[in-house]
Amino acid sequence: LIELIGQSKESPGDLSLLNALAKFYNMKNDYGRSLEYSNRVLENDPLNEEALQSALFSYRGRGEPREVIGAGIRYEMVKPDDIHFQFILAEIYVKTLNCQIAVPYLEKILKVDDTYPKAQKLMDHCQRNVKESVSLS
Repeated sequence: LIELIGQSKESPGDLSLLNALAKFYNMKNDYGRSLEYSNRVLENDPLNEEALQSALFSYRGRGEPREVIGAGIRYEMVKPDDIHFQFILAEIYVKTLNCQIAVPYLEKILKVDDTYPKAQKLMDHCQRNVKESVSLS
């Protein structure tokens, strides 16, 4: 870590070093520090795949759904078929009571991998909520 920080000070524009530091701090659950490095990368390269991925995990870890969605929309431009990313967005939409938006993501995930952890559980949750809201109408 000390070596990475030193190298990043010597080469502050080295995006790969900044991305490595962002990933390291995400693994340590230090999401604020991870975002510092991710955001430095994104200032120079707004669609940098690694930085967007780190930002998604950081915002998710901090419980900031609006920011997860914002980073997710940009990440979707870079890697639209990444089912792990799709799950993160679906999960956030379910948690913010937007099952209508979550369902298409969950459908894509389950089409690719019907054993994806928790995807079917989220889909069932959304389908129950739709049935309940229809029966209350």
